[in-house]
Amino acid sequence: MLNRKNDTSMLNKRTFIRRAYKAIQPMTSHKYYDNDWTAFEDVMDAIAAEGDVRMLLTKCDYQGQMGSAECRKVWRYDLMGCDRPIDLQIIASFCGTVADPMRAYDITVLMN
Repeated sequence: MLNRKNDTSMLNKRTFIRRAYKAIQPMTSHKYYDNDWTAFEDVMDAIAAEGDVRMLLTKCDYQGQMGSAECRKVWRYDLMGCDRPIDLQIIASFCGTVADPMRAYDITVLMN
């Protein structure tokens, strides 16, 4: 019997994105207070578990100045393995206190 969940040749882009968003929804609904980016790794693992995809890192940068509202780290990936490439953007926005903005962060994931 085929395992359609992990067979991306059976999935189109829209189906894969819908499943990936459903898998990561609980992880993108609250703040994180760790220093080792465990939540980021959990998001990546959950997306990868939805199918046989290759994640090609195209950009990773740090944006903003400490203490500003735009202080965040952005990872951009291209996901290959579905019927069309998927642009994946993961944003970790710092949302701690004014004195220590890196104390907490939240995660936003965009796929198209």
